[in-house]
Amino acid sequence: MLYGHDDIALRSRFIDESDAPEQRKRMERQKLDALLGLAETARCRRQVLLSYFGDHSEPCGNCDTCAEPPKLFDGTVAALKALSCIYRTGERFGQAYIVEVLLGGSDPRIAQFGHDQISTFGIGKEFDARTWRAILRQMIALRLVNVDLAATAACRSRRPAASSCATSRS
Repeated sequence: MLYGHDDIALRSRFIDESDAPEQRKRMERQKLDALLGLAETARCRRQVLLSYFGDHSEPCGNCDTCAEPPKLFDGTVAALKALSCIYRTGERFGQAYIVEVLLGGSDPRIAQFGHDQISTFGIGKEFDARTWRAILRQMIALRLVNVDLAATAACRSRRPAASSCATSRS
């Protein structure tokens, strides 16, 4: 089972580095994506699970997301801020550091690396650190962000997303 972003990244790396044929790797990635989709869903888990097998149902009313639906919001702007921050910090840092930069934190490394001078420093104060971590988990589950365990769990933006973030700002 998967417990956190490091586990997701590790499983992805196992798939990528395996000697299996590309078709098998693609199938394993799809399975991992389905598992992440189930773990991070805001919908009824029964509906998500059944849809994986091609079946449909009404919300069950019994799973955790039916019993206590998560609060949802349009995360487009937050995702763009996070992607931009990941890109502007050189895709070399983990989630905790990215959150610190977005919140305008006082981590000495931020000043050391000059990240207190980038445009994304402090632009995420509308959310607390816990919410930013949840946003980043969703972005990992949606494959907008990869976690590179070989680079100390650094967040890396997916290339098309990073390019659009980098060019959307003047």
